[in-house]
Amino acid sequence: MTTAKGQIIKYDLEGKQCDVIEEIGTGPLEYINPLIIKVVENYFYVWDDQLLKLIKFELEGGMPISEYNFFSRAIKDFQIVDNYLITQTSGGNMESFIEVYDLNTGDVISEVVKPNSEDVILAMNANAGGLLLESDINSLNFLLPSKLELFRIEDLFLEEITGHPIIDDDFKVDKISTDPIVFFNNNREKAINYLLSNSVVDGLFEFKDEIVIRAQIGKAEIDEKGELTSQNRRFKFYFLPKNNFNWHKSAVVPFEMINTGALLADNSRSLFMINEFDSAGNSGYDIRKINFNSN
Repeated sequence: MTTAKGQIIKYDLEGKQCDVIEEIGTGPLEYINPLIIKVVENYFYVWDDQLLKLIKFELEGGMPISEYNFFSRAIKDFQIVDNYLITQTSGGNMESFIEVYDLNTGDVISEVVKPNSEDVILAMNANAGGLLLESDINSLNFLLPSKLELFRIEDLFLEEITGHPIIDDDFKVDKISTDPIVFFNNNREKAINYLLSNSVVDGLFEFKDEIVIRAQIGKAEIDEKGELTSQNRRFKFYFLPKNNFNWHKSAVVPFEMINTGALLADNSRSLFMINEFDSAGNSGYDIRKINFNSN
């Protein structure tokens, strides 16, 4: 996990802190804001969204060993397969939603899916979309922010995409008839209201036998004091069995109960979130399990 100070903290399986990494700075193998961390075999990779670079660390010992700084724009998530980096691009990009890089050369060797206008705006939500590499078969799953549909790519270079849509009246997205960048820049207040009042897909997780999609449904508002009110906004989780990907149950969670987009999944059927607390002079982090009442 990472802290607001830029520390990377490692825990063992019993929840005990075992290492603190502080390679903070702007030089080679240093970072300022470690936004995303992924463990791949004997290494872990850290994405810095301010310096726009990816740093590779040894898993044991936490020593940085190499960095990749060929990025021209921010990414929202990534996965690594062999020597290829798969990224989900950030909001404001009309070119492609998924890009595949060769880590040896820094070249983009594949671009997948052109986002629509609604995707471009909704991708400005912190965790919009989703990217998941299934652990057992290396199939890539991804989500577009404006569509309640699981997309799968069995071969990254053939780009053969299959879709598994979910029909749910709770998920509602209004069409944008103008250029999305012009729409956002010309009327920021209208654009913010669009983000608050439309549904968005914002999470993709793997259980042992299911794929789980998270979406925000309902509407949030900014009140007369300029404060966000979210009592009518909710998270909805959709459970899709791996053997057919047909949506068979869901669970709704109040918006206020989940204070982070960075949920963690285990290999059975549980989601967890890291919670920062500050109470009675004591501050720190704990891990909380999310229990579902699914239907």
